Formats: sequence, structure tokens, C-alpha cells
Amino acid sequence: MTPQLRFIKFLGSFLLVMLALIDCLAQKTATCELVDKIITTTRDLHYESRSIDDKYATLVFDEFLESLDPGGKYFTKQELQKLQDSKTAIDDQITEGRCEFLEFTTALFSQKLAQVNTQLEFLKKHVFDVHKEELLIYQKDDLFADKDGFSDKWRRIVKYKILNSYISNTDSLLLAQPPKATVLKKIQQEVIEREICKLEAIKSAEGGVPQFVGNKFLKAIAFGFDPHTVYLSPDEKNEFEGDLSKEAFAFGFEMSRNDRGEMEIFQIVPGSPAWNSNSMNEGDVVLSAKNSNGKIKLFDCLSSAELDEFMRSKETNFAAFNIRKKNGKETTVKLHKEKIEVTENIIRSYLLEGEQKIGYIYLPSFYTQMDSYDWLANGCGNDVAKELIQLKRAGIEGLIFDVRNNGGGSMFEAIRLAGLFIDYGAICIADSKGEDAESLKDMSRGIAYDGPLVVLQNPFSASASELFAAAMQDYNRAVIVGAPSYGKSTAQNIVAVDGTNSFYSEDGYLKVTSGMFYRVDGKSHQREGIAPDIKLPGLYDQLEYRESDVSSALMQRTIDKETYFEPMDPLPIAHLKSLSDARLADDLAFENLKDISKTIAEWQNKLVIPLAYEKFRSYYFSTPFSEEYRTSFEVAHTLFKAEIPEHSKDQLLDTETKQELNKKALEKINKDPQVRASFQIINDLINFNKK
Repeated sequence: MTPQLRFIKFLGSFLLVMLALIDCLAQKTATCELVDKIITTTRDLHYESRSIDDKYATLVFDEFLESLDPGGKYFTKQELQKLQDSKTAIDDQITEGRCEFLEFTTALFSQKLAQVNTQLEFLKKHVFDVHKEELLIYQKDDLFADKDGFSDKWRRIVKYKILNSYISNTDSLLLAQPPKATVLKKIQQEVIEREICKLEAIKSAEGGVPQFVGNKFLKAIAFGFDPHTVYLSPDEKNEFEGDLSKEAFAFGFEMSRNDRGEMEIFQIVPGSPAWNSNSMNEGDVVLSAKNSNGKIKLFDCLSSAELDEFMRSKETNFAAFNIRKKNGKETTVKLHKEKIEVTENIIRSYLLEGEQKIGYIYLPSFYTQMDSYDWLANGCGNDVAKELIQLKRAGIEGLIFDVRNNGGGSMFEAIRLAGLFIDYGAICIADSKGEDAESLKDMSRGIAYDGPLVVLQNPFSASASELFAAAMQDYNRAVIVGAPSYGKSTAQNIVAVDGTNSFYSEDGYLKVTSGMFYRVDGKSHQREGIAPDIKLPGLYDQLEYRESDVSSALMQRTIDKETYFEPMDPLPIAHLKSLSDARLADDLAFENLKDISKTIAEWQNKLVIPLAYEKFRSYYFSTPFSEEYRTSFEVAHTLFKAEIPEHSKDQLLDTETKQELNKKALEKINKDPQVRASFQIINDLINFNKK
């Protein structure tokens, strides 16, 4: 190379570095200013503001690191130590308007992306030995590799992804033998390209690495106040949100990018294919999809425009969505686009025909009327009321109301729903910052259904679900069955970062926790959740998922507020619990559930993956999240048979797709041990009342 060419190359590299430095400095200034605005606005509006001290700095640091490098894939132990050395200085830098920590982390993260990219390019040529005995270890307290082991960790990560991809996409009859070299090489290239694609998505997004890191820091700043106070950039608020419910033919779920850059479902349109599948919930992450032509798209690698184009394509009228549930389990949901039309009632109910005829309603979310969703009529409260009328005509003697995995929604609808089961009175107490506490009451006298009632919940029942369950428990109106619920008793408002109600803000928005809900006795269920009257073992009882497991969660508290509250006669809880406990003691399904729950909890904290093919194959089919393992507790019974009510058959069975979905729904209900136990409990209650 001539001296002139060397000089030109040097000059080009120098200019690139200078441009990057200018971008970084500009981003540093903008991010620092936003930090100050977030702190100021949150302090003004938050229900229970925090001091900006070392404790707050630790909350911010831990959340920032977790969101930036959740699996310990980028930083080494030595680099982590350098970051931790600056942890307790974060609060001082925030107070003084400085950004040294953020600037250092941004530069380091940029270097790590380049290092990983280089390593992945090298691994394209590597020959993986699928018979070699080695482990990939993800241990909660030891996620990060030593500097000298960083490259080898990535080799093992790629090997794991190759094995996982092969087994996930290969007919089980062919898995007795390891992949052929040609197949292995093809998968290897695909896996590595996907990982490189994820790196490129970070670097090529608007604002590049500085904005990517800065955005996560701003979210951590908000998280330091509580888990539900969230910073939303302008793009996050306005970018692709699925828009899939507004098409003539749609799957019926809406997505937005969460703080990890993943596409997370934030709404499921009632009555849509996604709703009717009973397999999708708000908060699920959509990892990828395969359409009818076999095209697979990784959602976290696509731009909003690319994702929009893929989802709207005629080739994607059918798709198999790979989703990750809140409990960490990955599953596949197959959906066909359908025309979403106005229906008289979008709530589905079933009849459990056994000793007594029992109604069963599953409610995935508390939806309400919204301006652009004309088909939602007056929300779930109105729709449940219609269904209750039909179920009473069908002659039910009891009702199981299932809010498992229901993450909440409209508090207004939760109040309306509770009002269907009581005559009159306060449902809860709402307390907002700067305002007097207010009793929120049942809006209309009268009871839509006054028969025996069981409410079935689990650790993923949150917010509005908990408000409803608490009211039913406080009024002695229902037997609450299952596991303690999530424990979210707070309410949020969305404002511009500067604290105004501006329709558009260049700085972004804040979802700020501005209030708390309390039970009619003045105690909130914050952190504690709703304790069931009768506990049933569940798959995810021991997961560290509830509100109390989140470091920045607000504490439980009480309020002094008089309410009009007249509970019904006490239910025979002790008697029902005694009968249920006796059955559980000899119930093989629930014994298996306890064992699986324990295994899941152990996996949450320590994951050891064998990377030799034979052992990996055994591991894959024996994990607590595999379909085979997860359904091993299902035991056939003859206590009842789930059926579709006559009034719903025309609506639920008018297409082959609906027939298939409802067939699966009935099978799921028939095999569900918690539904079976709830059926027995409500029969016990009916028989007790007849004495």
C-alpha cells in the first residue's frame, strides 16, 4: 500500500471515529437532559417517590445491566467489575447532571458488539463436534465468563443453538441419529447469521448504539421508582403496534417492543383467532413465525416496516408463532387470519356436565370499549352479563370463573364485573396522589348471578384480576381457589416526559405510578397478592415472578377510609378446604405438579445444558418446559365432560378453524387438574348449601 493510500485510509478511519464521538457526545447530552426530566416529573407525580441515593443507584444499575446483557453474553467478569465499581456513583452523577457512567458503558458495549461479531464470523468456519462432552451453564449468580473464557462461551452458545434448532425443526423419527455434516453446516450458518442479524439490528437502528444503550438507561432510571413506572421513547409509543386487529382479516393481537427489544403482546382483540386460541396472553413475547410457505421470520431481527410487511402478506394468512410465556416456557401457537366481526357476545363459556351442571368461563383480559374498536361494545362486564343469562337458562347450579394468566386491563370493567355478583356496595378504594381517597362502588343494584361461585387464579393473575378476586373474597361471594396472585395494586397514568398531557412529545413519555387500589377494609394487596381460600398446587408456584420478587416494588400499605360494605354470610371455607386437602393428599396429578414446580424453580436459578448430542436430546425432551414434561401431570377422569352450550354452537362451530380450536379448548379443560379440583370444590359447596 502506498503512503498516499495509507494516509487516505487513516483519514477515513479518523473521520469515522470523530463522527462516532460527535454522535456519542450529542447523545450523552440529550440523555442526561432526559434523565433530569424523568427524575423531576416522576418526583412530582409518583404516588410514593424515592430519594436519589445509593439504594436507588443500585436499583438502576441492576435493572440497566439486566436489560443490557440479560444472559451475560457481552460483558466479562472483569468488565462487570469495572461497571460495578461505578455503581454507587450513579446517584451523584444524576444529581449533578453528569453522564460518565453512561458514556463509559456505551463505549464498552459498542466494543463488545464488535468483539462478538468478530467471534461469530470466526465460528462460521469452525467445525462443531456434536459428540464432545461439555456443558453450557447459565447460573443466576455466575452468568459472566472470565476474560479468557469469553470466546469459548460463545462457541458453546452457538453449539447449543445449533442443537436446539435441529431438534426443534426435525421430525422426531429422525432424531435417533445426530445431524449429518451437511445439515449441521446449514443450521450452523443460519444460527450464526441470526445472531449477527441481532447485532446489526442494534447498530443500524436510528441513533445506533448510543441511543440503544441510552434508552435502556432511561428505562432503568424510571424502574428505580417502581417496576410499573416506565419510560417510552417517541418511537416506542408510535412505532409498529401490530395493527393486526384493524384489518378485515387478522390474527387479532397487537405488539410493541419491550425494553429488551422483543416484540411483546400488549393486547389481544376479544373474539379474534388469538383470543379464541386460549394460548396467547398479554405479556407473551413473540419470538418468530413461520408462514404457510415455510418462511421463518425472527421478530427481534426485523425492522418495524419489515415486520409489518411480513404480517400483512397474503403468504401469512396462516402462521405458526413461536412465543415465550411469562413463565419462560416456549410454545408454538398456530393461527389462521379471520375476519373479526361484531358479535352479540365474545365471551365463551362451557358446561361441565357431571354430578352437577357447572358453568365455566375463562377471561383472558379485562377489555373495555375503545374509540377505534367498535366491536367491543361495552366491554367484558357487559359481555359476561349476557353469558350469565344464557348459562342460567342452561340450568347451571354453579360457576367457575377462571382468571389464570389474566394480567389485568380495565379497572372500570373489573368493578363492573364484580357488580354482577353482588347487589350493592364498595368494590375497592382508589387513592391517587394529590387527591382524596375515593370508594369505587358497584354502579347498579341487582345481581346477574347469585349461585355458588369459584374464582380460579394463579401467580400470573394481576391488577384488575386481583381487584375482582379481592371483592369476591371480601363479600364472601366466591371461594378463591389456586395460588396467591401476582400482587400489583398500583395504577399508572401516561404523561409526556415534561409532565404535561401533550399529544406528542419529542422527548418521549412516562407511564408513572400515580395511585394505589385498596380492598374495602383499607388494606392493599400490593406485593402480597390475593391469598386463595383453598390452595391448589400449580406449575409455577415457586417461580420468582411475583411483584414481591421485583427489587423496586412498592411496599404493601393500608389506608383509613370509611366505606359502605356489607358482606354476605361467611362461606364454609374450613369445611371445603378440609375436603379438598383430603383429596389432594391422594391425587397423583397434583403430586406430579409439585415435583415439576420444584424443578422449574431450580431451573430458574441454575441451568446446566449438556452439549453432547445424545445427552442434549434427552435434556430437550425432559425439560420442565417441554410439552411432554409439562403435560405429564394430566390424568384422565370421569368427574365431568366439558361441552359447548347450545346457545354458543352456531357461533363457535361455524367454521372448521373454530371447530378445531374449540375441540382443543374442550380437551384442555377436561385434562386440567385445577379445573377438576375447582369442579369438586364447587360441588362440595352446592351439596353443603342443600343440607
